[in-house]
Amino acid sequence: LKERRTVLRKLFDQRAKQIEIGKEPWSNTFSDISRPLLEAELALAEKTAGRVAAYQRHFDTVQTVEKALKARFDAGVIGPGDYYNAKAARLEAEVWLLRVKNKDGKPHGADQDTPEIMRLLKQRRDALLDVVDYEQKRVAAGAVEPESPDVSLLLLNAELAIAKTAADSRTAFAVHFKTLTSMAKELEKRFRTIDPPSCLRTKAARLEAEMWLLEANHKEAGGQPDETTMREIQALRQQRRDALRESLKVRMTQIEEGRRRFEVGATALDSRALLNVELALTTKPEERVKSHQVHFDRFAKLETHAKRIYESGNDLDQYLWLVAARLEAEIGLVRVKNSVPQAKR
Repeated sequence: LKERRTVLRKLFDQRAKQIEIGKEPWSNTFSDISRPLLEAELALAEKTAGRVAAYQRHFDTVQTVEKALKARFDAGVIGPGDYYNAKAARLEAEVWLLRVKNKDGKPHGADQDTPEIMRLLKQRRDALLDVVDYEQKRVAAGAVEPESPDVSLLLLNAELAIAKTAADSRTAFAVHFKTLTSMAKELEKRFRTIDPPSCLRTKAARLEAEMWLLEANHKEAGGQPDETTMREIQALRQQRRDALRESLKVRMTQIEEGRRRFEVGATALDSRALLNVELALTTKPEERVKSHQVHFDRFAKLETHAKRIYESGNDLDQYLWLVAARLEAEIGLVRVKNSVPQAKR
């Protein structure tokens, strides 16, 4: 845990400085570093003061980056996607900080939010609406980014944070599903042959959105999914597993052959998503251990590959990120092995 925290801190500080001085654009990769770093620091914080300090550091860094990007956005140097993504991340960090201060260092949660926090949550939702609109226009214009589906997921979470009724939540799930269905069709039409991993990961995200919408439909009606719906959800979950497996298989092959960058953010998200869906599809201890082992082996292999590139003088960021991802996977593997009797591994 301490080693992972140290690696993430080094990577986070380096990336923040690069963004501030204009050497790197904002991207979801930054927030994908900052959140794991915060989680790592919280896991090691033994007292309330340590937890509050971790949230404060996270907020201060994201706020500094947002200010730097706003100046460049106002000057017309960068587009709305980078700035509004940073603004949304700062608002989220501010909400977390206020919550932990209000709760004397306890984990952040949405219960009993103050009017000030609700105002910030709505501002975050509005910022992410601008990001999603921008991303949809880019995809329609022929651009494709591996993180594109993740923006819609951020917006969904922002909408759910301010939803007051089951109907509000159901509407948020429906919009998310519609957005990803449209994005998946556009990517399939334009990039199926030249970028299969991006098409497959968007397909997997759309399948997840469909599962959530089915569950939300029943909750709005005041009940739980019936047996028929549960079978349908299980079938969608299996399709999602298959799409993620194929996406990662093709992505790994292209990386090893030098035909694709590591794209650690998308790769890490997809590998975690595949691990979670495989765990959801089994209750057998030995299969759970196997899923964690494959997840760990994937990042150990990528780390070895990235280390060779780094030692030749390139991509320190990618190497550090993969070290952190491998450590996270190793922690999960050790924990699951410790929880399973030796005979069942």
